[in-house]
Amino acid sequence: MEEYKGAYKKLHKDYAEDRVELPKTFKILSCPNCSTELPTENLNLDKNLGKCNSCNAVFSIEDDLRDLHKAPQKIKQEILRPEGIELFHYHDNFTAYFDQPMAPIEWPFIFAYMIAFIAGIGASFELKSFIPFLALTVGFSVLHYLYYLRRKEKHKVILEIDDQYLNILWRPRKFIVDKSYHIKDIDQLYVKARSDNAVWFLFMIVDEGQGQKHVKLTSMNSASKAKYLEQEIEAYLDIQDVEVPEEN
Repeated sequence: MEEYKGAYKKLHKDYAEDRVELPKTFKILSCPNCSTELPTENLNLDKNLGKCNSCNAVFSIEDDLRDLHKAPQKIKQEILRPEGIELFHYHDNFTAYFDQPMAPIEWPFIFAYMIAFIAGIGASFELKSFIPFLALTVGFSVLHYLYYLRRKEKHKVILEIDDQYLNILWRPRKFIVDKSYHIKDIDQLYVKARSDNAVWFLFMIVDEGQGQKHVKLTSMNSASKAKYLEQEIEAYLDIQDVEVPEEN
């Protein structure tokens, strides 16, 4: 696991260096025969040809243009740790803690509140008093809010990485099964936003020998949290960040 920790430190050093280097998004072409620099009027970009006025050579510039298209268009910026994510490194372990997103088992609380709200209105009209409405809605809201505060402080998703596996743990579980993936099978991580940009999903691409599959690690309420976690995991596992069609 030492090679992973070494790569983690090295990539973070590289991030810092990359922030002060400008990407090379231009190219000055020279004649391959006599090395004379070519003015732009001697380039035919439609046919990918160049002509030298010094030695009258005509040559292809297709490879030069292809390399130019592959040049980076922007600097990869390191994302600093946002509030709400805790990272720990102990011996060969990498551990990240963050608040749980809404679990399926928690949705019944929302439906129960809606039922209590409707029932409160009906009872208040029938008894001509707001007491049933207040008792059913306000009382239920207080209980739900107290539960939410407890959930916010103590209910966490834990991502653990050791020398073999990446483990996804919910504590408390809320009927969600712990999952493990061999780190050698993880090809890439990426972030994808919901259509309204209110929720950001962190995915990883896993290949266990039967073809690639996209596994959702978690969802978060901000892009910075999701992209920071992607950055840290890729750096620790020495995974080069590349763009995939699904990310945005």
